[in-house]
Amino acid sequence: MPKRTLLIVLLILILTGVITVTGLYVGKKLARPQEESFAPLSIESEEIAPKITPTEPSEIDISSWKTYRDEKYRYEIRYPAGWIVESKNTNMTVFSPSKLEGKYEQPFIEINVKSNPQNLSIREFYNGINDRDLFSQTNNRYTTGEIAGRKYFKFVPYITFAGEVVVVIPLNSTFLEITDFGSKYQENRVFDTMISTLKFFN
Repeated sequence: MPKRTLLIVLLILILTGVITVTGLYVGKKLARPQEESFAPLSIESEEIAPKITPTEPSEIDISSWKTYRDEKYRYEIRYPAGWIVESKNTNMTVFSPSKLEGKYEQPFIEINVKSNPQNLSIREFYNGINDRDLFSQTNNRYTTGEIAGRKYFKFVPYITFAGEVVVVIPLNSTFLEITDFGSKYQENRVFDTMISTLKFFN
């Protein structure tokens, strides 16, 4: 067979192989289901995480719990018997199993009332200027619900020393901020159970 004819046959075989391989690849791509693309969630969305309601019936027996009542800001909340309540200032109250004595290594729960004289929205207030930026520190992931007739926002910041969970309740010209420092009281539901007992009075 002449060299020229052999070269033509060889080229035809190579082209046939290339066409076959290409056809198989395209066929597989067409047969594979197309992945859907979703637009990113708006940072204004409250549906980023599922909503929860801390007032669901608790498995914890709170019959022996004590009641803390704040006459200035007109709220009360129950806490485990045997825990110690310490007022750090007129706006801040700390709950813990034992006295902190100025040391904050152990987990504790704190209620802090923050003044909001300009009546800013929660996003305007917790923006890193007026107060810490809770929305950025949680990648805009938070849950919402209702407690004692008030809307609350629950954050789990990733920028924290020992872990924490923050619940913020917007009130008239104030924000009631309840924080589990150390996140320990998530495991045994003490934190959510305390929040479920929160009440406001006139």
